[in-house]
Amino acid sequence: MQTGKETTQTHTVSLDSEEHNFSDSQWKTGVRARFPWTGFIALSTVVLCAVSSVVVLLVSDGKSQIHWSKKIAPNVLLSGFNGIANICFGVAIANGVAITWWRKALKGATIQDLHRSWAFSSSIKDIVFYGKYFNFIALAALAAKLTIIDGILLQRATSTVVGDDPGRNITIDAWANTTMPYTGVIGGRSNDVSYLLDWFNSDLSIWSEAGGVAPAWSMYSCEGTCVLDIVGTGFEIDCKSENVTMDYGAAAVQDAIALSQSNDTSPFNGQYYYSLFDIEFDVVYGATGIDGDYSKILMNITSTNATSHDSNLGSCPGTLTRHVCTLRPALIKYPVTIQDNTMTERNPNYYVSNVYLGYNTSSFAGLLDANVSAYNATTKQQDGYTVMGYKDVLEDHPASAEPRTAIGGIAKVLNHYFAGSSSMHADGVMGFLVEQNGSAEIDFNTVALTSRGCDFQYADPLDHILQKINSLMFTLTIDPWSMDTENVDRDDFTKWITVNATQYGSSIHYKTNHSYMFGALASMLVCVLCVLPSYYGYWQLGRDVTLGPFEIANAFRAPVLDHPAVANAGVKDLIREVGKREVKYGEMVQNDAPSRLAIAEPDASAGLVSTKGSETNLFDWATLVFYLMTGGFLLEENRAAAVDVEGGIRTQAFSLLEEEKLGIIVRRCWQSRYESAALALQDVRASLSFRGYEISVDIMAIQTQPDMSKMSLEAETYTSTGQYSKAEELYKRMINITQHHEGPESTSRELYNLSAALVNQEKYKEAEVTLRDLLVQLTSRLVDDNSDHFLEQEAGAVGLLCCALKGQGKSEEAEMLEKNAANQQKQLQARGNAYGLSQL
Repeated sequence: MQTGKETTQTHTVSLDSEEHNFSDSQWKTGVRARFPWTGFIALSTVVLCAVSSVVVLLVSDGKSQIHWSKKIAPNVLLSGFNGIANICFGVAIANGVAITWWRKALKGATIQDLHRSWAFSSSIKDIVFYGKYFNFIALAALAAKLTIIDGILLQRATSTVVGDDPGRNITIDAWANTTMPYTGVIGGRSNDVSYLLDWFNSDLSIWSEAGGVAPAWSMYSCEGTCVLDIVGTGFEIDCKSENVTMDYGAAAVQDAIALSQSNDTSPFNGQYYYSLFDIEFDVVYGATGIDGDYSKILMNITSTNATSHDSNLGSCPGTLTRHVCTLRPALIKYPVTIQDNTMTERNPNYYVSNVYLGYNTSSFAGLLDANVSAYNATTKQQDGYTVMGYKDVLEDHPASAEPRTAIGGIAKVLNHYFAGSSSMHADGVMGFLVEQNGSAEIDFNTVALTSRGCDFQYADPLDHILQKINSLMFTLTIDPWSMDTENVDRDDFTKWITVNATQYGSSIHYKTNHSYMFGALASMLVCVLCVLPSYYGYWQLGRDVTLGPFEIANAFRAPVLDHPAVANAGVKDLIREVGKREVKYGEMVQNDAPSRLAIAEPDASAGLVSTKGSETNLFDWATLVFYLMTGGFLLEENRAAAVDVEGGIRTQAFSLLEEEKLGIIVRRCWQSRYESAALALQDVRASLSFRGYEISVDIMAIQTQPDMSKMSLEAETYTSTGQYSKAEELYKRMINITQHHEGPESTSRELYNLSAALVNQEKYKEAEVTLRDLLVQLTSRLVDDNSDHFLEQEAGAVGLLCCALKGQGKSEEAEMLEKNAANQQKQLQARGNAYGLSQL
């Protein structure tokens, strides 16, 4: 239908071909011009995160937690890299989806196709249900869902196990005494030590009960097991050894026989004793230091070992081992192992450790009595111990005026703990008998291999005795109170030494599962490959694109975004030009008639949430009261011009009503001081009752007219979501309200919408009745300047009536109606042209 208004005919030309070149400077295609740097950087970051994750897993494999930052564990790094990768995946997928979507629009597609492509990017359900439309967008969106696998595999790729730590070099603070301290006091004119000093007695108590574990007074800063060397006071041990063959059994028997055959008239007692075992210590004092004139301890050790036994002859051949040793004060480098280092609760500055002599990193048992080092005659110490130099002690007892002695107390202790002897004789009745005392009886006790035989076997105690002596002297070395207690301050760390050590131990180690690691890497790379196709053809687009609502709305030529300077620009330029425009979502107002919900300028939208209507109703009511009371309107101009009512009241631009004429309430309504009409009604009722008026109608029960705009919006929402029964109910209610307030002739719009709801529910009979009533209203209207809306409804109603007739099986009647409608269209066009109306 042609009208008096001109219309603009538009069509689109494809831009995805090189044959067409769009001349706008805001549209520039090309590989370099449109290179997707954001997506490229995002995908590159994903690859970098994947490689970084593999590096972390490889580097941490077998690494101890002690040697790894406690704040940033491998699983924390992996979680961080995975989080960054997922963010970058989101950015890359968003850019790729936008490129694919706009290329699809560039080539030409239905709105449904464009919507489906967009839905693929946000809904896995659509990808599954509409698999036959699978495209690059669906592939990229699927990659986004699969990225969850990366995190699972990366977390499974690393775990922890308990393992041995490799040795590493550290330093330990320690106390080491390098002088021979006083240990006892000589009493009287003899060289015998009367008593030991208190500190030495304390050390002896600890040493004798420790079982090879040295006190840890003076070493700390070791975490785990540490091996180190401590140089301190001790002895060089110079031993002369010999092994002699012997047969004490035969000799004892011959002696017994010779004694019995002798002319000795004394009673026979067979008291010929043969020494089997002997340990003794003796101190030699020296004062000059010349030609060996220094204090020392002499140690003599004898042991026998019968190797066979002849019971008939009483023969026990074997070997006699004899050691004559000199213990000279010296500086000894002790091999030390520290284990189980913990901090004490009493003083957190000090540590408690298990300290052993000897190197031992394979167990926590230490080098105890059963694990002793052999004596080395060349080094004059046990294996692993080194003589660093002599520390000769010069003492002249008993001539010396100093009663204290360093060597004497130690010799007394050695005799007390280690001295002992064992001897054997033959008895004609009982056989061979042994008498033992001291360590021979306590520590080295042995019995004959045969009953009443002479085959006694004593192991050579040299190595064991030397281990005990070194253990005792090491105890004195690490005891800071072993010297003069008045001159030694254990807490004075300037007197302590720093010792190099090697630290070992067991701790929690990180373990990498390479299968999960490579699985995570493959998953991340596959996701990258799934996203790459969405960037294909990016060079065909002439600007950077997104799926932002304003960019798409601008592409659909939304009037509110129209601006000639940025008609073809990107969203950033668009927002820069039109970003300050105010818009509002509401019901569009066209020629003062509500039509549809949209985002538009506030003047074109009636709004959905507003209190303006109630304010206007109270304003109108107050104006009506003013008119009734005074006989004149508030202002002759348009009411919209009276925006400063309060100012008008102050300047007395119009006369004021008296209080008995509801003047106060009127002014409050004009000034919008009531939040609702109900509050205004309360004041009206209270004012009238105060003045003695009887209220025959309950004013508070009066209901204001329902908000038709809100009801219309709800009905349209129900229709758009397929809830046609609820829409039908609302339209019927709106028809009743409109008929009551404005008359039946004002219900055409609601009748039309009701008919559409009935047709959608297949209520064709009821729809037919409603549509015929509507057509009666529409065809009876006179055509004027405001009739184009009704003419459109008339043509639409005929179309709906045809649908209702066909739904009831009245095909012939519907076809006839369609033919008449075609003629009617011509009639409508003629009516429009006759009155100069716009094209229908």
